[in-house]
Amino acid sequence: CLPNSVLLFEGKLAVVRAVEPIIRGSE
Repeated sequence: CLPNSVLLFEGKLAVVRAVEPIIRGSE
């Protein structure tokens, strides 16, 4: 759950989408 992700999603949907899987795999 990344609340900050929602803010970026509004202006950087592509970035958030790429960060989501990266963070999930990193963990």
